[in-house]
Amino acid sequence: MSIFEAVKICQTIKNNMIMKRVVFCVMILTTMIESISIYAQNYIIKGSVVDMEKNPVKGAVISANKSESHTLTSADGTYAINLSPDDK
Repeated sequence: MSIFEAVKICQTIKNNMIMKRVVFCVMILTTMIESISIYAQNYIIKGSVVDMEKNPVKGAVISANKSESHTLTSADGTYAINLSPDDK
């Protein structure tokens, strides 16, 4: 084995170690970003509003306590409201 081949092998090993570090850092960053996005997810609450005779109520206002979010029920009494984790 010549000195040039030995240097080439050392450079390959060094490059592999650097690549492993880069891949490790990318994996850590991806995990952190995913955990942040999971924490910040909104919730969609779905339901329906009916009167005492089980008839759908059209146009009822649906809102959450301490939230700016609100929606109206449709003609069949159903609704879907998008809430953040801070809306309680």
